[in-house]
Amino acid sequence: MSLETVLETAWGLLQEGVTNRKKPFHTPAAASISADFKPSIRTVVLRSIDQTKKTVRFHTDIRAKKYAELTANPYLALHFYDETKKVQIRLETTACLHNRDEVAAEAWSLSQSMSKVCYSTPIPPGASVAVPPAALSLAEANMEIGYDNFGVVEGAINYLEWLQLSAKGHERAGFRWAADGTLICKWLGP
Repeated sequence: MSLETVLETAWGLLQEGVTNRKKPFHTPAAASISADFKPSIRTVVLRSIDQTKKTVRFHTDIRAKKYAELTANPYLALHFYDETKKVQIRLETTACLHNRDEVAAEAWSLSQSMSKVCYSTPIPPGASVAVPPAALSLAEANMEIGYDNFGVVEGAINYLEWLQLSAKGHERAGFRWAADGTLICKWLGP
């Protein structure tokens, strides 16, 4: 497989993760840096990948630690793995956060009602509670509050790394976009 084919295949798998929630790339791990400079990782739902703009998006509650972490330090890494295909993709990005702007408004308008309910809860993500609270119903949810808590994380992709595991020999490739948009691609030791 050529480097060009590897990159096109990677974009295809990422796009499939957006459109098919049953695919492994639909729920990547996203890593940021905590306030005390430790790695902080969680699973997110892939909402958009734009090959032309080199961006990736997911949604978050702005009360979540990851939002504060990315506000302080915008470096964000995403990890995808498909066990069946034995393919790993790592993205290094610089995050841009959206809340109560055009990007957030459009994403909110396209979100399912039950997804919007999650952002309406009065208890912030990760807050200490005596017992797990019951989920809000659609009728109980205040969508105005939900929208205020809703955020979009858009990562500008700086680097994409592909790893194909195989008994015949692993293959790894790196793709870096320079500030001027120039693509630097090369094979790497597995």
